[in-house]
Amino acid sequence: MKTSILLMLFVQSINPIKFSDLIGKDYSEVEHILSDKLDTGRHGKGSFYPRDSKWEYYYGMPYNVLLVTTNEQDIITSLTVAFVDQIDQVFYDLFAEDYGTPDTIRILDNTSIESEGILETEVGTQHLKGGKYTTREGTFEEEPLFMFWYREKFDIQCFTRDEPKITTLTFSIPKAKNM
Repeated sequence: MKTSILLMLFVQSINPIKFSDLIGKDYSEVEHILSDKLDTGRHGKGSFYPRDSKWEYYYGMPYNVLLVTTNEQDIITSLTVAFVDQIDQVFYDLFAEDYGTPDTIRILDNTSIESEGILETEVGTQHLKGGKYTTREGTFEEEPLFMFWYREKFDIQCFTRDEPKITTLTFSIPKAKNM
């Protein structure tokens, strides 16, 4: 009990920014909040990177990129956190305390590779695979491919990959308001 309380306090102290609160705000209003903790400018407007270390933390998980997308009026329409690993059970439990359980959890069910090849460029070599897959409803313990939360003021999309082991978490204006 004490460990989980201490962990929650630690996680909250290193994550003072609630990214969902930034959706729908003017970029100029938010840029200074993010730039207090993160560096900007490597790839232009809307890209933020950890300032003094390789990564920052969100609910105890390390991330190395934060991408902000705006509309023509400079209103933030989405914010994506790029984690350096797949999210774990501790992250999921803490995140669910603030945002609730996902409305949808999709598990990779069947996959088939239909084409495969090597692409060589002056930058390097890539092993490419093309195929089809199906998903089914599942639980976090089954290592989901996608998770979706639909809230009144924002949506959350979480995408995890095995190779490489990464997770992206995107907060966005709800689809009904985005049209």
